[in-house]
Amino acid sequence: MYRSSSAPSMRRYESTNAINLASASLGKQQKPIAKDLVSSRNASLAQSSRFYNSSLTPTPENSGNAKSSSKPSKVNFPKTGESTMGQVAFDTQEFVETLENSGLPKDQARAISIAVRKSHEVADVATKADIVEVKHDIAEVNRNIADVRKDLSAKIAEVRKELSAEVAGVRKDLAFDIADARKEAADRADAKIELLHKDIESLTNKLVIKMASIMVGAIGVATAIIKLL
Repeated sequence: MYRSSSAPSMRRYESTNAINLASASLGKQQKPIAKDLVSSRNASLAQSSRFYNSSLTPTPENSGNAKSSSKPSKVNFPKTGESTMGQVAFDTQEFVETLENSGLPKDQARAISIAVRKSHEVADVATKADIVEVKHDIAEVNRNIADVRKDLSAKIAEVRKELSAEVAGVRKDLAFDIADARKEAADRADAKIELLHKDIESLTNKLVIKMASIMVGAIGVATAIIKLL
C-alpha cells in the first residue's frame, strides 16, 4: 500500500525545466552561478524527499492514533516560504541580490529567482500531495486490518461455539455411560444378595429337618425306655 520515495521525483520534471531554462539564460560567463542554481534545486528536492520519507515511518504516537481511529486527520501545511521538516525557506530577495552582485541585470536576476522559487514550490506541493495520498492509504490499511480482526473474531466465536457443543455432547455421553455402569453394578449386587438369601433359606430348611429327625429319635428312645419299665 505504501509508495516509495520515487513518487516526488515523478513531479520534478517541471521544476527541472525551469532551472535548466534559467541556467541557460546566464550564458557561458556565469557558469558557476548556473551550477549554484542546480545545486540549490537538487538540495531542495532532496530535502523534500527526506520529508516525504519521514512521513512514511510510523511513530508510537501515530500508531496509537491509527488504532483509535481509521479516519485520516486534517493536515495543516505551512505556507510557501515557511520552514518545514527538512526544508529551508527560500529567500527570493536575498537570491536576487546575490545574482545582482554577481553582475547579472536586475530583470534577469528576478526571472531566475522566480524560476528557482517555482522549483521549490513545485517540489513542496508534490511532497504535500504525496503525504496526503499516503495518509489515505494508511487509513485504508487500518480499515482492512479492522475488517480482518472482525472476521477473525467471528470465526473464533464460531469455533468456540462448536467446541462448547462438542464438549456438552461428550459430557452427556459420559453421564449415560456412568448411569449404565451404576445400574449394572446395582443389578449385580442385587443378584448376589438374592443368591445369598437362597443359600440361607436352604441351610435353614436343612437345619429344621435335622432337628426334627433328632426329636423323632429322642421320642422313640423315650418310648422304648417307658415300655421297658
